Amino acid sequence: MCMCTHSSRSSIAAATMLHLMQAAALAQPAASPSQLLVLGMHHSGTSIVSNLTMMMGAYGGEMDELLLHPENPLKYWERRDVVALDEQRLTAGVSARVSERYDVPEWIAYGFDAGKAATKVHEMPEAKAVVAKLNTQRPWVTKDPRMCLVADEWMELLDAPLCVIVHREPLSVANSMMIYSHNVSLAEWASVYEAYYTNAMRACHGKPTVVVQHAELVANPLAATVKLYNDLVAAGVAGLTLPTEAQVGRLLRPSTEHAHTYLASERAAVGPSVHALSRALSSADRLPAAQLPRASWHVAERKANEAIATLLTTDNRDYLRGALVLGSSIRSFDSSRDMVALVTAAVPREWRDPLSVAGWTVVEVPELAEFWWGKSEECSRFAADQGERWGHMATKLRLWQLTQYQRVLYLDADTILTGPVDTVFSSISTFAAEAPKYHSHFNAGVLLLTPSEATFNELLELGRVQHATVFGNLIDCTEQGLLNSYYNGAPGREVAKLPIGRADVQADWAGATAPWAVHWITLVCPKPWRIADQAEELEAHCDASVYAYWQRVWNRLTASSEDSSSGVSRGARESARRKMRRLTGVSAGPSVVGRPQRETASAGELLVELWDNAAEVIGRQLRQVVTGRELRRRRRRLREEYDASP
Repeated sequence: MCMCTHSSRSSIAAATMLHLMQAAALAQPAASPSQLLVLGMHHSGTSIVSNLTMMMGAYGGEMDELLLHPENPLKYWERRDVVALDEQRLTAGVSARVSERYDVPEWIAYGFDAGKAATKVHEMPEAKAVVAKLNTQRPWVTKDPRMCLVADEWMELLDAPLCVIVHREPLSVANSMMIYSHNVSLAEWASVYEAYYTNAMRACHGKPTVVVQHAELVANPLAATVKLYNDLVAAGVAGLTLPTEAQVGRLLRPSTEHAHTYLASERAAVGPSVHALSRALSSADRLPAAQLPRASWHVAERKANEAIATLLTTDNRDYLRGALVLGSSIRSFDSSRDMVALVTAAVPREWRDPLSVAGWTVVEVPELAEFWWGKSEECSRFAADQGERWGHMATKLRLWQLTQYQRVLYLDADTILTGPVDTVFSSISTFAAEAPKYHSHFNAGVLLLTPSEATFNELLELGRVQHATVFGNLIDCTEQGLLNSYYNGAPGREVAKLPIGRADVQADWAGATAPWAVHWITLVCPKPWRIADQAEELEAHCDASVYAYWQRVWNRLTASSEDSSSGVSRGARESARRKMRRLTGVSAGPSVVGRPQRETASAGELLVELWDNAAEVIGRQLRQVVTGRELRRRRRRLREEYDASP
């Protein structure tokens, strides 16, 4: 049921029906439109537009009839009764076969089937009563993103409708929606986007329609408000008044943030039909018409015999942040495979809820004692930071005990996924490991393996004898040295080299040759959290694009999930996010619509945020072992031994 099966059909339909919607609108009866439906995907700006139309004089309801965010004036602005009716209708129409595949909020209505036997909106006495009540206050406006899926049913109750469709670029929407589930990828959220907008456009065919661009709304709120007002008046809506500049300014200020640059792999995950839909909505004279095919819900095939894993063995919260971002990046591209985070008893138990929010299933395993590290003179000559990073990694061998899976892809917590891994699993049948840059062996930060108790026991046996001289340096004392000794190219121990990106190698993220993962393998370039914390400056030879990508995934992961315009609580997941922010010493990431104006935040929230920020600064100072200047001097002096030639 992948939506890409009809992508070319959607593109053709959008291109060939350029003016049908507007032409059909000209044939409407002369009655002035006075029933405004604000439609658009979640997190597209429908709340702001609803607020603005009410500011112009359209009636939305009494204050006690509206869902309003208690602290963010930009959120909700929708009628409680309309939301309740939509949720009732959508819940009855959701296909269990589709919805049970994913853990998403009910109010998304993933898998909604309009053809499923259920009472339609226009058949509900309560819906008729809502419209009748609103009709006494024309012009009126109502808004609910999920109304997109049943807008055609609401239209049956209206005699003078006008559609206000709020459009936002699909990758921005899909990324912002990633906070609501631990097992849904960009492809599924793109499927929601396509279903919402396609159904809205089909319902609005032949009706007066105004399109509001989210990008214009946040860049220049006043200009976008003036345009919206003029478009509504031109469409025939009477009784409106243009808000003053001061009124608009109190609600929304121009955003100073630059538009995100997305990876080519992210754009591919969304799919061509969704991009075609977005391009059509971006042009005022290019609205697709009712002939657009109905969107289908994307359901990814489960790969129950394959898993993606990581490992945490200490209470270093920087690597917790790394694992969180890694998990969320995996879910961007993969909703088919289990994600397993192996942890030891040294990892705080309170980390588990935040890890689950990022998609990980946490499995505690007994720590394996190091085989050689610190047990001889040659294996004891290491710096403190090397001991922190390499002196606890023998437990990585527990991966071979995950025998419930046929294949496991392992990634260190200082990696990030930048593309899909289906081809990696399907094209490699042997053991595989990260290709090196300077030597002929392999790095153990990324592994593809076949779990086996027999192999696990053989690795333990190898660890009981004197280590081999493979790298000729400290790495021979680590699990990487052990694995290089075992997987030596002999029959049954062949090694495929995985082309993993590096932060110190500039990649072409717009091209087809971009890597599917990046590993911060050396200290030649700082770990991504140090740049995010502004503990170090990013030097020119480091790939700024991958740092920006890491920061973007982190921001979306820590954004509040309480912004949902629904009466349905997501309390457990939001509680885990608050814990995540507390444990990692950061405040909430940017709001998915736009942070509320500073004066709207409560004093208590500001104190908590200030305390969190201060705690993080103090924590960084206490954890700092070497200064940024010393690190740069070390980098100039030598390459990190982990990646050096023997």
